[in-house]
Amino acid sequence: MATRIPAKTQETGAPAQPIGPVHLFVFAAGASAILAAYAAREISPDALYPAVAASLFVSAAILAAFGWRQRNVKPAYVTYWDVSGALTLIGCAAAMMTEPESIMQVFELKQKN
Repeated sequence: MATRIPAKTQETGAPAQPIGPVHLFVFAAGASAILAAYAAREISPDALYPAVAASLFVSAAILAAFGWRQRNVKPAYVTYWDVSGALTLIGCAAAMMTEPESIMQVFELKQKN
């Protein structure tokens, strides 16, 4: 019986891995952090948490779509569903830190325009 030896990179000797769920989690969290840094300078501080929460929810929805497309694949360690759930949980935590008055101000501004 033949055994398979995974392809190894020449520099480190570690198995080569394609971009997976963990890499996309780091990318989504980093993108949300960059958005928060940019938003802190451009929008009011009251709207910072809702903007971060929205970006995390959008990232979670995109990764859930990846997970849904690959639902027949046996999970290895961390799946796209796991990463999507983690981003949703972090987004809910950011949304809970939002004051209700700040959300009302955003809706009042939209109604005036």
